[in-house]
Amino acid sequence: MQPNPKSHSCSTFALALLIAMAALTGCGGRPPYAAPQAPVFSSTPVTAALEGSAYSYQLAATSPSDSSVSYTLTSAPAGATLAGDTISWTPTSAQSRIANTFSVLATSAEGGSATQSWTVTPSGTVHLTRIDTYWTLDGSTLTPFDWSRVASRISAQVQQPDGSFVSLTGSTDGIGLFNIPNVPGGYYWLRVSAVDNYWTSASQIDLSADYFFRTIGPAVAPSTTSIDLEFSGLDPTPQSTFELLSMESPLLTSWGFVFPSGNSISRHMQFNGNVGFSNLKHAFALEYLPAALGTGSGYVLGPELTLSNLAIVDGTSSTISGALNPVVPATANLNLKGSAWAPLFDHVAAVPLTGSAGNFSVTVQPFATSHVIATANDISLIFDRSDGLLTAIPGATTPCENSFSTFSTAPATSSGLLGDIDPGTVNYSDPFPAEWLRKFNTCQYSTIAVPVPGSNSTQTLQVSIGQSTAQPTSAITPLLSPVRDPKINGSDLFTPAQLNNGNVTLSWTAPLIGAPTGYRVRVATPFTGPTPPSGTTPQPLYVSSYTLTTTKTTLVIPPSVLIPGNAYLFLITAVVDGAADFQSAPHKSALPIANADVISAPMTVAAP
Repeated sequence: MQPNPKSHSCSTFALALLIAMAALTGCGGRPPYAAPQAPVFSSTPVTAALEGSAYSYQLAATSPSDSSVSYTLTSAPAGATLAGDTISWTPTSAQSRIANTFSVLATSAEGGSATQSWTVTPSGTVHLTRIDTYWTLDGSTLTPFDWSRVASRISAQVQQPDGSFVSLTGSTDGIGLFNIPNVPGGYYWLRVSAVDNYWTSASQIDLSADYFFRTIGPAVAPSTTSIDLEFSGLDPTPQSTFELLSMESPLLTSWGFVFPSGNSISRHMQFNGNVGFSNLKHAFALEYLPAALGTGSGYVLGPELTLSNLAIVDGTSSTISGALNPVVPATANLNLKGSAWAPLFDHVAAVPLTGSAGNFSVTVQPFATSHVIATANDISLIFDRSDGLLTAIPGATTPCENSFSTFSTAPATSSGLLGDIDPGTVNYSDPFPAEWLRKFNTCQYSTIAVPVPGSNSTQTLQVSIGQSTAQPTSAITPLLSPVRDPKINGSDLFTPAQLNNGNVTLSWTAPLIGAPTGYRVRVATPFTGPTPPSGTTPQPLYVSSYTLTTTKTTLVIPPSVLIPGNAYLFLITAVVDGAADFQSAPHKSALPIANADVISAPMTVAAP
């Protein structure tokens, strides 16, 4: 088929016409479409707010074409409203002390738009709760704490941009509750007592804890109370030892009565003073039998008797007696890699440490089933005596509580850290309810002689690494190592120094082993006690004065802790705890728990 020349000519003409029309449009015909210009905000967002108080922000924006501008609240916390050009909001407790995001869309009449976004962190109330749980053989009791007794000591210490601190106080609004209002968002020091300070950003803080119930009665008229112990049914194994253990009254607890043979024991106890025992109801009579524990020696629980409904009359003579029950067989397989702890003490003090001692035990915590009780005296089931003494470890919020909680002189021992101890299967008695908490505890510690300012003497202090876990099923190795590279104001913590002022920052790197729940810093200063009746001049000793707790690896010492002219030591302890939250529930505790220390060289704050 032949092409149509006329058709081709028409198509060419149409295309040329379209091109010409397009050219005319671009050179003076109708202009292309232009987007409306965005309005411009001239108002600055209000970012200050207070819990429970009205917040208001009046918006202002202009359009380049001077057309009207309308507003839409596209993002806001619950309860916030927009009426015309004004945002209104009353922050709730849940919205205070956290960042709340606002976003507003401004739209001009011709369709131009712009967005303004900001955050508001209202100051708000920090709520403290403390309703403690007291445990006995009969169950547990919730006991609200009476904050009115210590209200004047509670505060939130808020750091300012210049490094200073502002102290905010509060009040109790009911038994068990304490409120500190107007606390800005972010971190602050919660000061509860000298040994209870927390770097936290929390608004709801539960300071409740678990305790054994103390049934010692109120003070009575001074008197002499005598208690005779008369027990039979003991195992006649030579060098066994007897313990009477009371959770309710540590004064009644007594043990270490060694006897070579026989199946009975008599013991007289006498108490002078105004302490009452009439409310005491429960105790445990326990016999411990010597046992070989691998390369060491120790004791295992033998016959036992749980005592209930005791009837002790203050100011008279009473008798506690009974026949101990036979052994209830139990076994544990133990393999303690004690040598794994030795390298962890390499860089924890100003000088190399002297290996001092290590110990381990298997214990049962009476009454409570899951929580670790801060004031527990666990019943020992197995324990070693590596230092030649009876060394059962009492239950506590840290396994090495005796060395962690004080800067007192360390015990003089020379046994060295525990090596690898693999006794294998250990036989012992465990007659206690299955729901009571069982723990394996070990504490390894070394000692350091620290110069004491104001004297020519040194003080021997402990640095410990320990842990408590459920009964192990494999070899026992460290759960936690000490912090690394500790510094004070950017300088080595292990080098003695004079601090120019009381503005002190401690910092460190997290441990190589384990993931800490947080860190506790104990601050100690030399203290000289009163002159004794002998007239001998007492020597000053480092005494713990403050405990500071944080989840961070940097800590600014709050005001009033360090006094110009005084010398100080700092003990930084990394802590693992299966239940504690060091910002919102610091006193709760559950297995596993662990601690690892480093100790500073002496530091002196320059006198003014």
